[in-house]
Amino acid sequence: MESKLTTRFTHSLTVRGLKIFCIIAALFLTACEDSDEASAIDEAQDCLNNITSSNAAEAANCRASIANLTSPEASVVICSSFFLQEGFFGDKILAAINRIDDTSSSENDMLNFASVFAFSSTSNASEANTACQRTGIEGFQLFGDTAVMATTIGSAFPGGLSALFAAAADGETPDVDDFKTALNNISSSADLTALGSSISSIATNLCTAGETEEDVGEDICPTVEAVTANSSNETIGSCVKECLLNGKDHVCTADTSITCP
Repeated sequence: MESKLTTRFTHSLTVRGLKIFCIIAALFLTACEDSDEASAIDEAQDCLNNITSSNAAEAANCRASIANLTSPEASVVICSSFFLQEGFFGDKILAAINRIDDTSSSENDMLNFASVFAFSSTSNASEANTACQRTGIEGFQLFGDTAVMATTIGSAFPGGLSALFAAAADGETPDVDDFKTALNNISSSADLTALGSSISSIATNLCTAGETEEDVGEDICPTVEAVTANSSNETIGSCVKECLLNGKDHVCTADTSITCP
């Protein structure tokens, strides 16, 4: 049986992300006080409006002219451009939902979800997350954090991210079993710290003060806060790895006070 924590976590993250991405077009219409910046953002968003799965790589060109802007409005466009560049269109988001809802799978929900969100490079994931955090919009921030988490895991696959994506069926996202292999290979302090840092950021963004949504407040926040309260990011990364690989009730060897929910 799947952990109530991971089920509610991924459900909440997916719904929030879908809502955010469904209103990207509306957010693109937000006016800026600076006319030069507004013009540059308009041009970048018009460019992104022409991006499809067949020319996704060109999204990088769309953001080039605003790459140094840091306003929330510009950051929305920049963050979105990275996800479009990585092929995050409707079918890929649906793939994440389908993997979560696949009751025939014995895999962990969070692992299923993360396998869809791996980027093709750690630098792209990091840059995307920086822009996503600057938007100040919870859904964008969660997507950015999840991309970093997933890409950190995927980079540990034998042969790296290029091998992970090459092993996937044509046009498909990385296989969950391959993703699990990658997770099992994470061992360096740097990778465990990066993984733990992304989880800590997700916890912060998800469990904000005054959060009232039932699926977040009742189960996810108390558990996540208990896990992250007194541990280093490296320890959190180690325990997240163990929980995803071993499941509910596993006692983390890196911190025996943590039991996988």
